[in-house]
Amino acid sequence: MKKQYITDILLPGSNVDSVFVVDNLDIKDSKIQNGNRFILLGLHDKTGSIKGVFFNPPSNIIDDLKEGDIVYVKGFTSDSKYGYQINISQIDILSETEYDIEDFLERSPRSVQEMVSETESYINSIKDPEIQRFLKEWFSDSSFKKEYFTATAAKTIHHAYIGGLAEHSLETLKIALFLSELKKEVNRDIIIAGSLLHDIGKIKDYKLSTRIEITDDGKLFNHIILGFTMLNERLLVYEMNKRPWAKHLCHIILSHHGELDEHSPVLPSTMESAIIHYSDLISGRLDQFKRVLLTTDTNNSEWTENDRYLGRALYKGFINRTE
Repeated sequence: MKKQYITDILLPGSNVDSVFVVDNLDIKDSKIQNGNRFILLGLHDKTGSIKGVFFNPPSNIIDDLKEGDIVYVKGFTSDSKYGYQINISQIDILSETEYDIEDFLERSPRSVQEMVSETESYINSIKDPEIQRFLKEWFSDSSFKKEYFTATAAKTIHHAYIGGLAEHSLETLKIALFLSELKKEVNRDIIIAGSLLHDIGKIKDYKLSTRIEITDDGKLFNHIILGFTMLNERLLVYEMNKRPWAKHLCHIILSHHGELDEHSPVLPSTMESAIIHYSDLISGRLDQFKRVLLTTDTNNSEWTENDRYLGRALYKGFINRTE
């Protein structure tokens, strides 16, 4: 049983005595410690992350420690100019029998069953019988269903946790349906199917172990190409790949990032693909804001730390103010 989580030690002077995952490992030569080597690293669990520094580590730790290892750490939390960090006095690398993987990967706040039920309800509301049947059979496949509802939507930026893909896809769908109400020409069936499928390539883009990692296929092809391939292969099996709705769904996957310099091979060329692009962007951005707003600049409690993905710090001064 894990003794402490990151959220338990975010106070200068906190004694640290627990297990974490190693990230961003960097071994350096010290200019002030008689030339001895020291380790800079990130540590995370399912509640967050923190930096760590370990001066004069034993040689076996320098030789054996690697990113993704689960380690037992002793030390204390300090407040440095770079934010909170653990000043480490001891690191031990643990074997797989000495930890519980559930302690290190965050889960969606929504239950799997809740998201499965909601997804099935949207699929059942599709009026085109062929599209509905196609989605029903795919989401009834036990292997695909398990992968879809446990997959992450990203490595770090948004919805980066177990169940994040399904949560993000349902958010995208709800936003897209709202926007669709503004234009009567929009095909609601395509909006539902396209929203649920737009990021399916992320099933093959990421793998979950002690942390979220990009797969070899993710690095080689990215989730847009992987998703298009997954959809097109299934359409071929059912001999539906030449259907207009099938081509439309393929276009949505290929165009959902919205810009050529954002990795979309093509630009959105239908109203439905444009709506799903903007809905996807809104869902992702709002989750980024939510995540960043949980952090605080150590020198100013009303502002977050600067976020490199958003390119700014966020103001927290209006939160919970009623005047």
